[in-house]
Amino acid sequence: MTRQKTWTSPVLSAGTHTVRFEHASGAVTDVDGIRIIDAPTYDDPDTAWTYTGAWATYNGSGPYNNTLHYSAALEDYATFTFEGSKFSLTYTKNAYRGNLDVYIDDDMVYTLNEYSYTTMWQQTWTSSTLSDGVHTVKFEHASGTYVDIDAIQIFGPP
Repeated sequence: MTRQKTWTSPVLSAGTHTVRFEHASGAVTDVDGIRIIDAPTYDDPDTAWTYTGAWATYNGSGPYNNTLHYSAALEDYATFTFEGSKFSLTYTKNAYRGNLDVYIDDDMVYTLNEYSYTTMWQQTWTSSTLSDGVHTVKFEHASGTYVDIDAIQIFGPP
């Protein structure tokens, strides 16, 4: 028997949410507790972000707090240094978007595909759990016409 297993939901938008746990199969199921995580979110114009290259800004409805930064030049990158054990990037999927390479502490860990036939605001990608401590994440324009950065949410130790 395994005890104290956890499941973490995807990052949810700000506001009130209702969670329902339903017994779907098997003889017995249980819920031991729920933890609401109030992780800080840093919007793209926050001074904690560093942009290298020719990033531009978009202001209008759709993105988190109605702003985002976007790049039209390959190898432009944005960095963010934080103390914590996980982060979630908010971005936009769109027909003109390409790939964004994700580096954590100088190691490339993922290529995020921001392409979608239709515009999809406030999409999220969440990192795996990191060792607790200070980390630097870098998001680099790897391919496509544009990539964007909307916000980042930082999670503390698990």
